[in-house]
Amino acid sequence: MASALFVNLHSSYPSILFQLKKMINRLLHLTILSIFSASVVFAQIDSNQIFYKRFESDSDTMIVQANFIQLAEKLSGNYELSVIDQETKTIEVDGYIDEGNQAVISKLGHNDPVFKGVFLDDRFTGIWNPGKSGKEIELLERYPEGSIPLSIYYLRSETNLVDGETDSPTAEIELTVLYPDSSYRQDTVIQNIEQIINRHFINTENYILHPDSLLILTENAFYTLYKELNTDWHDSGSSFDWLKETSMSVTYNSNYILCLEYLDYVYSGGAHGMTNLSYDIFNLKTGKTLDFHDFFMEGSSEKLTEILTLQIRSDKQIPDSIPLTKAGYFIDKIKPGNNIYMNGSGIGFVYNPYEIAPYSTGITNIFIDYNQLAGLLNENAPLNKTIK
Repeated sequence: MASALFVNLHSSYPSILFQLKKMINRLLHLTILSIFSASVVFAQIDSNQIFYKRFESDSDTMIVQANFIQLAEKLSGNYELSVIDQETKTIEVDGYIDEGNQAVISKLGHNDPVFKGVFLDDRFTGIWNPGKSGKEIELLERYPEGSIPLSIYYLRSETNLVDGETDSPTAEIELTVLYPDSSYRQDTVIQNIEQIINRHFINTENYILHPDSLLILTENAFYTLYKELNTDWHDSGSSFDWLKETSMSVTYNSNYILCLEYLDYVYSGGAHGMTNLSYDIFNLKTGKTLDFHDFFMEGSSEKLTEILTLQIRSDKQIPDSIPLTKAGYFIDKIKPGNNIYMNGSGIGFVYNPYEIAPYSTGITNIFIDYNQLAGLLNENAPLNKTIK
């Protein structure tokens, strides 16, 4: 399982997330859930403006499948296009939705709409424009066997370091949690998934909290730590504004596999904050997480290193004549790690800042199509139904 813990090597508090999880466990034992209720300012989103939905539209020759998340006016997610005798394509998207549920959704980083239409309860109706011309499309909310409905929970708030002082520094937190829908079946599979999601926030196997309690506990621990570690802010002359953001999204939800993405950002002083991207891939038959060894055959690392190194050269347009260490990386060969995700098109390998390159490079995401992985995938891997 991908680790949810990361360290900001250039922060004033290099182990801030480790300390935060210790604080959460401390509050769990003290059962304190409302420490800052009087001084915290909340930003709320109407429950009708938040959703995760899985959509499908099919025909005899083509299937469009989408995972969409709405947070207020923002939309994000991905969609897959499966055509007979062709490789499945997965496209990341974002967009916006107005109060009348009219939506415009574009390929990530592009302006031209891919979908334009309206969300009505369990469907999206509008125009789909995958290329030069658009066509009418209807996407229906569906959770066939091998997929799972999810609910989304959201919290955003801020607090002053010193109550009543107009020039007080502030801390802000924004959290988004995806959780198995409470109306869905309750069994050990669902409990396993809930436990793993909880562990990302509270780093313990002793508790499975309701998502609302999980959000409040994380918030209280963050603000408690903020106040405990910044008591001398008047004397230092430094900025003591803190920020923590955690969001979740879905990269895949089919064929008994659920892949969840966690995007964490924390700033606790210093030159810059730190971003970390991690994943949990669940076998929906067992609720247990899948890792590198569940997907790849023994002895495949050497060939994967070759594929990953060639792919990053292609992605970044680095000529073969230039060593990667001369192009800003710490190493000349990119070895596979365990921080992986999957979708209908392939498997991605993610390297966070300082793992293979400096902070300025950002997160390195190397995506490999399934056709490039022929002969390397475990024959018993749960994703075999995914590969078309």
